[in-house]
Amino acid sequence: MIAAQKQRVPVQIVQQGDSWQEGGVLFQIISPTGFEETSNNGSIVIDAKLGNLRWLFTGDLEKEGEQRILKDSLNLKADVLKVGHHGSKTSTSEEFVQHLNPKVALVSAGQKNRYGHPHQEILELLKSCGVYIYRTDEDGGVMYKFTKKSGTFSQQLP
Repeated sequence: MIAAQKQRVPVQIVQQGDSWQEGGVLFQIISPTGFEETSNNGSIVIDAKLGNLRWLFTGDLEKEGEQRILKDSLNLKADVLKVGHHGSKTSTSEEFVQHLNPKVALVSAGQKNRYGHPHQEILELLKSCGVYIYRTDEDGGVMYKFTKKSGTFSQQLP
C-alpha cells in the first residue's frame, strides 16, 4: 500500500458489507471482516452476478475463511467459483463446494509452479462434485464473454 501511495495511486480498504455497482452489476464484498488470523483468510472475497451467472471470487481464501463465510452467508451460491489459494490443499473444502454448488471452477496457477498448485486432491474433489475446471496452468487465459443474459467461456493458450 505504501508503494501505491508514493505513486499517488488511490487505495481503498474494503470489508464485509461493502458493495459497488459497475455497468449495472452489483459487486458485494463478503470478506474480510478485519478479524482474520492469517493474511490468506484476509483476502478480498467478492460475490457478483455477471452474464446471468453468480460468481464468487475468493482470492487466497483458505478452509478456515470458507467456514466463516458459510456461517455468515447461509444463502450463498455460485455458478462460477474462482478457487481459493491457487487450488492449494489448504483451500476449497468439500463442504464449501457442496454448499456453493458451482458448475464451473477457475483455478489460477502458474505452469510448473514451485508449490505444485493446484493440488490433485482439490481437482478430484471438484470433479467428484461435477464441477467443470478451467486451469490457467493448462488452459492459458480463461475468458468469459457475456451479455446480460448469457455468456461463453473460452481459452487462450499463450
